[in-house]
Amino acid sequence: RVLVAIRVEHGHDVEVDRFTKNLASLLKKGLDEHRFSQLILCAAPHVGGVLLNNLDKQVEQVLLTNIKKNFVEADTSVLTDYLKDNWWEIIRSNKI
Repeated sequence: RVLVAIRVEHGHDVEVDRFTKNLASLLKKGLDEHRFSQLILCAAPHVGGVLLNNLDKQVEQVLLTNIKKNFVEADTSVLTDYLKDNWWEIIRSNKI
């Protein structure tokens, strides 16, 4: 399990685009190296939307869900608890 939280401010389109392209590249590399087989995207809507546009098709295929919430300022336990509390909803809303 890997949790990555990076704060990206609104209004910095160039930085958001650069960040999401780099993250998309890292995700593709991780998939190619079999570091994960399923992916849950959890990002603020403005960042997640740009990231989705930059994802490789193979990464898109293993994406289980896109949670449009910002947990950057929260302790990692908040995200973990959210996933536990909402797991069945996540499963029902996706292709698992």
